[in-house]
Amino acid sequence: MLSETLDPPNQKRGDFKQAMNFGEFTASGEPQQPITAALSPHIPAIAAFSAQCAALSRRIMRLFAQALKIAPDAGGKEYFTACHTSANGPSGSIMRLLYYPAAPPDFDPASDIRAGAHSDYGSLTLLFQHRNETGLEILSPNGGWNPVPVVPEAICVNIGDLLSYWTGGLLRSTIHRVVVPKDQNGDLDKAERYSMVYFCHPVDTTPLVVIPSEMVRARGGRGANDTERKVLTAAEHLKSRLAATYGWKN
Repeated sequence: MLSETLDPPNQKRGDFKQAMNFGEFTASGEPQQPITAALSPHIPAIAAFSAQCAALSRRIMRLFAQALKIAPDAGGKEYFTACHTSANGPSGSIMRLLYYPAAPPDFDPASDIRAGAHSDYGSLTLLFQHRNETGLEILSPNGGWNPVPVVPEAICVNIGDLLSYWTGGLLRSTIHRVVVPKDQNGDLDKAERYSMVYFCHPVDTTPLVVIPSEMVRARGGRGANDTERKVLTAAEHLKSRLAATYGWKN
């Protein structure tokens, strides 16, 4: 609780949430990190679900490649799949279980928040939510915050920073946050909130350069490295974002 601060300039305290992260599993479905005793019996199910999320993410990325009209000789519809395949190297992809407790008595909605405003660090994000557990909001172009409805039996797909970088801003990473919603009387909702998130990242060594897309070229898109002295990799970008979130020092 309070250990992660997604919007440091605008938060006095860290996010009001608890999280359990699962990194990539081995080919045999084994975790590569210590697991609590309570979750150990569920590892096969979690590993299988994580693999399904990875496969779905690659399917969505394949559709993006088709829509972006990447030439066949440059990779075509499979352009993104190679750099999102675990056989080609480790990545920052994680499965995260999230618990947002009821707001404590000293919770101040003017400065406290369940998840501060941020964009996701990877390629895309799959969000799984319980029905009627609201609180997710996205930043609109006019600067206002709009609630995201929970659609039963649907997955919320969010574009991350790397797709924005690769497409020179043609695809925008969504700035979003999680607030404590208000009930029908205008008071803070006392309900807890649970969700599961799959953050899809490319292989660590993937360079963040503008993709060979005629749509991006026609738009004059610029990549993440146009103002950098060297080409950033996916791992370097992730490390930089995590350092800002957790206050790591070089």
